[in-house]
Amino acid sequence: MVNNSIGLQHVEARRRWFGKLERFPHPGSFKGFLDRMIYVLGFLGIAMSVPQILKIWAGQNAAGISIATWMFFLINSVFWMIYGIAHKSKPIIISYILWIVADFAVVLGAFIY
Repeated sequence: MVNNSIGLQHVEARRRWFGKLERFPHPGSFKGFLDRMIYVLGFLGIAMSVPQILKIWAGQNAAGISIATWMFFLINSVFWMIYGIAHKSKPIIISYILWIVADFAVVLGAFIY
């Protein structure tokens, strides 16, 4: 049984691919770098939506926003969250809950303004 409670979302996949359990973060310089950067990039990706949300809600202006695109992002995030729940992967669940909130804020703001 893999303990995902400490944020090791790729342990099971690594076990299936390599037949053995790799350390996390990986001791190799390149894979270790990737293991650490994926968390940073996950949160930076969400942070990139903040200016869009502020433009819509603070400026009360949704001009130029594609509702269809942001609705797709929202639906995509819901499915990724369900995937994370099915695989009991806390990092995926947490990050996509944040994505759902961000996507919903943009979609709702686009409908209101």
